Amino acid sequence: MASELLDPKTVATIIGVKPNTLAHWRSNGAGPKFFKLNRRVIYLESDLVAYLRALPTGGGGAFAKLEAGT
Repeated sequence: MASELLDPKTVATIIGVKPNTLAHWRSNGAGPKFFKLNRRVIYLESDLVAYLRALPTGGGGAFAKLEAGT
């Protein structure tokens, strides 16, 4: 698979929110695209990059952190 699989904790750290915020966004249809594999929530790195690029500010520091691999 070309895109890395990310867990909610990692995504929350990258974009600077708490994992509970991501859970709230998922229940409201907001935030980055995600998948459920059985009961596990996963994000594709490519979907996270697309989400950050689509933000009005261009993703700011969060996008730079993802690009740097941190």
